[in-house]
Amino acid sequence: MEQQLKHRLIGATVLVFLGVVFIPMILLPPKKADETFIDMIAPPEPSDPFRSRIVPLDGLFEDDLEDEFQDIGMPDRTGVEPETPIIPLPQTWPSMTRPDAKVIERQGTDVETPPGTATSEKSDSSSKVVTSTDPKPASSAWVVQVGSFSDQKNALRMRDRLRAKGYRAFVKSVKGNLTKAVTRVFVGPTLRREDALRASKKLRGDLDIKGIVMRYSRGR
Repeated sequence: MEQQLKHRLIGATVLVFLGVVFIPMILLPPKKADETFIDMIAPPEPSDPFRSRIVPLDGLFEDDLEDEFQDIGMPDRTGVEPETPIIPLPQTWPSMTRPDAKVIERQGTDVETPPGTATSEKSDSSSKVVTSTDPKPASSAWVVQVGSFSDQKNALRMRDRLRAKGYRAFVKSVKGNLTKAVTRVFVGPTLRREDALRASKKLRGDLDIKGIVMRYSRGR
């Protein structure tokens, strides 16, 4: 009984081996079957991996490098004078020549005006030139115009509604084309245009209001 069981096991093993070898050759293309057969009969990889036998040359150039670093010294900056700061030149150059003396003929005698008088006159003229410059324009910012109303009550009602929602709103009266004043409602102002665009997008989402991003100057 045991002998028959052994024969059956051996026969089953042989059949399995033959099936593993020949079935891929029949079902797969010849090239893939050859690759499968080669993978099956390929020897296992060695357990001992390759080890590098290159030995580092420690201390080969250490003495030479130490000698070079000893020869190279830090530059002596004790005798170097500190750099003097550069003073910007004035925009207007003072006059290097003294004003000529003015001779006034009065009653047959020559009278010379003192130099201080001419200097004061020149300083007055220079001060006049400085004060004649144009004033700087007012700083501008960005706002979102949410509406323009001919009735001021409607504009104030819109302003209060925006403030209740947490927006910083204000109104401004502007003279219209038909000599009739209109009241505009703004949100802002902000220094950056990106903040104004963000506020306009938020207004469209919260209150369905399509605002207009524009520059706003306090001077106008």
